Amino acid sequence: MADRVVPWFDAAIGVCLILGLLTRPAAILGAIFLASICAAQWPLAPGAAPIYNQAVELLALLVLAAVGAGRFLGLDYLFGGLCSICCPPKKTQTSS
Repeated sequence: MADRVVPWFDAAIGVCLILGLLTRPAAILGAIFLASICAAQWPLAPGAAPIYNQAVELLALLVLAAVGAGRFLGLDYLFGGLCSICCPPKKTQTSS
């Protein structure tokens, strides 16, 4: 079952990151997936394959999630702007 699900998961995460749609959740899910790949190929185990590429991608996804990518460009930005137009935040009244 994993052989059928993982390619679709990878494609969905990639499409979300390219389009800028749900950028933070996509980056976090991608980082979790790559962390599981890195854990499966532990560098100190005998005969383990190098994980340099996966580790770099993992760190890049964590940076995307931490920086808040998607707030300035992409579909997240577009949907956020549309949401602020149609559903402005409610103002609270202060009592004096």
